[in-house]
Amino acid sequence: MEIGGELEKLGKYIVSQIRREMTMKKKNASKSLYKSLRYDIQQSKDSFAVIIKSDKIYSESILTEKGFKGSKKNPSDSMVDNIEAWMKARGIKGKGVRDSKGRFRKGWKKSQRQSAYLIAKSVLRKGYKGSEILKTAFARAERRITKDTEGVFKKYLEHQLKGIIKDINE
Repeated sequence: MEIGGELEKLGKYIVSQIRREMTMKKKNASKSLYKSLRYDIQQSKDSFAVIIKSDKIYSESILTEKGFKGSKKNPSDSMVDNIEAWMKARGIKGKGVRDSKGRFRKGWKKSQRQSAYLIAKSVLRKGYKGSEILKTAFARAERRITKDTEGVFKKYLEHQLKGIIKDINE
């Protein structure tokens, strides 16, 4: 098997492990990031790479992966928007959304926004423990590299070295 085939297998495996971790840790409320994950193989004469891509990578994804300590700042509008979208995806309604008869009351969207703001403020104050989804997925992929894969890489390197030695001797 050539190196391209091994990289294809590795790319598929890494994406599947990221999706698995997202599902196990319940970090895919809207499923948009989950669905948009893909991989790309880049191969040139002297290098190769498996690149994980997504249309939905947000700046907050780093905070989700690593976590952060609390601060006394107020939440940004984009953070409140993201919390509000998360609430909608999870089916969470803000406090005071319905009246005593169970009907939606006037101004319930404002109440939803206020609840999102309060959740965002609480997250900022208390901090967030990272999920380490990528770290776990890449660790699994690293363990997955088998002797067959190592053999393919070894043959590739030997081929490259032979080419370099041939160029030097000419």
